[in-house]
Amino acid sequence: MKNNYIIGLFLLVLCYSCQSSRHNNVGISNDLFKIINIKLQKDSIFIIEATKNNLMYKILSVSDSIPLNSKKIEKGKYYDLQLKRIYPQEKSMFNLGIKIVIYGNYKFKVEKKYHYSLYKAINLDGIYLISTSARRSVSAEQSIKIMR
Repeated sequence: MKNNYIIGLFLLVLCYSCQSSRHNNVGISNDLFKIINIKLQKDSIFIIEATKNNLMYKILSVSDSIPLNSKKIEKGKYYDLQLKRIYPQEKSMFNLGIKIVIYGNYKFKVEKKYHYSLYKAINLDGIYLISTSARRSVSAEQSIKIMR
């Protein structure tokens, strides 16, 4: 009788833990990026580390001010980021010992954990999620320079 009680309690705890772990992942799509870290580099340039499908992404985001009708991104949360690769500019290009990339007036490390790539999100203004139609038209493409 005592064994049946222990087994029943064990099954109840097991069912509850399985059910709660299922609810924690509800609504999280493989198409969303999880924000791992946000760092203010210099002035108004942010380096955002994000993961998607077990890959790490290094995202550069520039901001001049807080945009209207925007939502601030937070560490540990999931977002639908629309990324554009800024380095390397061609998908077939591979790292040839390049360690530093100059984007605008700033230098950024190109690292193996980010697959030697840098990205920008067209729906981010600094650390604020915006609609792509609200994106500033003034933001001209920055040029990329490479240092070894």
